[in-house]
Amino acid sequence: VDFDISITLIANTLYKLLVKEIKGFQRAKPKRIFRNFIECPATVEVNDSSVFVKFANKSYNPILMDWVSKRQDLLVPWMGNRKLQFKF
Repeated sequence: VDFDISITLIANTLYKLLVKEIKGFQRAKPKRIFRNFIECPATVEVNDSSVFVKFANKSYNPILMDWVSKRQDLLVPWMGNRKLQFKF
């Protein structure tokens, strides 16, 4: 039971950090955040220098696109500093 509660609290905190800068979602419940941002289909391709994430069509993509546009040079340090790129 303690492990389950700990993981739930960690997930809740991570959801809140995710939507901290997304207008209109700061007070959203974790279930809504998961449905709108986490549970969306995407294809991930990894090559020698980049990680490409291609999102499927979804009604909240404009919000994700705005969030991504503010973070142009994202590197993934645990994957050899590959550049993270998004496609919508």
